[in-house]
Amino acid sequence: MKSLKFYKILSVTLLILNIVTLTIFFLHKPPGPPKPGEARLAKEIGLTGSKKKTVDALEIQHHKDKKALIRKNFKLQKQLYNSIGNDEKSAEILAQIHENRSETDRMTFEFFNEIASHCNKAQRKKLDALIDKGLRRITGSPGPPPKR
Repeated sequence: MKSLKFYKILSVTLLILNIVTLTIFFLHKPPGPPKPGEARLAKEIGLTGSKKKTVDALEIQHHKDKKALIRKNFKLQKQLYNSIGNDEKSAEILAQIHENRSETDRMTFEFFNEIASHCNKAQRKKLDALIDKGLRRITGSPGPPPKR
């Protein structure tokens, strides 16, 4: 009789523990990617006041413009692969893709150049580190060698 009571208590305890564990597992979600239109750069590099507002506005506009260029690039890529076998048309589309990519790179450089003009030396170091991290992610380059 005592062992039956022990097993009932053990079963109920384990059931409650499982329910709590599963609840924590499913309700505790990691933070997702930033919402569209959400500016984070100024916060990450430590800008405050009017400089933060200016950089936030620049970042939102930059993402909006870049998104349009990415959509244009997708359409051009689709046209390129639909023109397989037509060398003249594909050469023209390749030139447009190159022009679009150049515009994206120019626009991104100008954006970071403008952001840098609002930074002090410490903030500039943080900005440079973020740019380096982004370049490594985009190009797939390995990180710096480990410190000894």
